Amino acid sequence: MKWLLDQDGVAAIPKASRRESQQANLDALKITLDDADREKIAALAKDRRCVNPGFAPAWD
Repeated sequence: MKWLLDQDGVAAIPKASRRESQQANLDALKITLDDADREKIAALAKDRRCVNPGFAPAWD
């Protein structure tokens, strides 16, 4: 979430109905990412999911 919030021109719109999830989203504002963190996140594979829950749609 913090990485998304740091991106120019990107609107991060989280969906959270549980209070704990809402708080976790707000807590992302307290996190500080340095350049090395951003580079590692940007280097993650973009052609596959890192998390694939059972309810996720089947993407091409």
